[in-house]
Amino acid sequence: MCIFCILGIAILLWLLHIYMTGGVCKIKKDLSGKVVFITGANTGIGKDTALQLGNMNATIVIACRDTIKGQLVLDQLNKITQAYLIKLDLSCLNSVRQCVEDFKKLNIPQIDILINNAGVMAPQTYKTTKQSYELQFGTNHLGHFLLTELLIPYLKAAEQSRVVNVSSLAHRHSNLNFKDINLAQYANSKLWSIKYSPLAYGNSKLCNILHAMEISKRHGIKACSLHPGAVRTELMREVVQNPILNVVLKLSTVFYFLLSKSSLQGAQTTLQCALEDYDKLVDGGYYSDCKLKQPQNTNKQLAEKLWEFSAEKLRFYLEK
Repeated sequence: MCIFCILGIAILLWLLHIYMTGGVCKIKKDLSGKVVFITGANTGIGKDTALQLGNMNATIVIACRDTIKGQLVLDQLNKITQAYLIKLDLSCLNSVRQCVEDFKKLNIPQIDILINNAGVMAPQTYKTTKQSYELQFGTNHLGHFLLTELLIPYLKAAEQSRVVNVSSLAHRHSNLNFKDINLAQYANSKLWSIKYSPLAYGNSKLCNILHAMEISKRHGIKACSLHPGAVRTELMREVVQNPILNVVLKLSTVFYFLLSKSSLQGAQTTLQCALEDYDKLVDGGYYSDCKLKQPQNTNKQLAEKLWEFSAEKLRFYLEK
């Protein structure tokens, strides 16, 4: 009897695992002649996305901060397709501009798919970018906003180009305050790591969604955002530095595996958005598990306000 109980529990847990890792992109295309520019492709979801699209003959441009790891991925890509590596530190706006200058030197005339994938999550102490923005907002949103704006001419040069922003379900835990977008008033709070850092991350992921909602209106280029799921990637590198959270993760290793995705599984919705037929992709849509979903805390007015706020903050780098 106990054996059957154990077997039943095991089956239920495995079914739960299958449910939690659900969503498979079934689209396969020949992307010969198409150019994919993807940030943070040196590891995790970005790496698997790049490899999958490379297997479909797309030309891949990977832009990442860690060029040592990036070179390893580039070596893999060059075995299956034409690929390039550019250094990009999204936490430094000067690096974003230099990245675009380096891309120009490649003499690639267009970008068909821009995947804003890179990100940072939950630093355990208050950190800022090179230009003094809260690290998550500055990297996940402002860095990608500037990059996208500077690459618009290349996106317009391609027929039916698209922008794909990797967001997160964490956008639900957000509360944008444009008067304190950096949450500076909480910088020295003892609750930063468990309360305000997650809020800052949620804000940045909401910005990814709002940014995608507004791109078509501003530039006539289709864009969407997505939640990849709970994925076992290096995005957790800051979290595990917290001794309490690290112990919790170790004690819940089995359940963490059951309730999370591998990086390849996490890449499925990104692939869905990148490969979906142009006419079927919902402009400004938010996807999860390869299906269109309804995000929270979003509206057109907020998207417009964020765009205007971001453009103003980045005016010097956009006009430089």
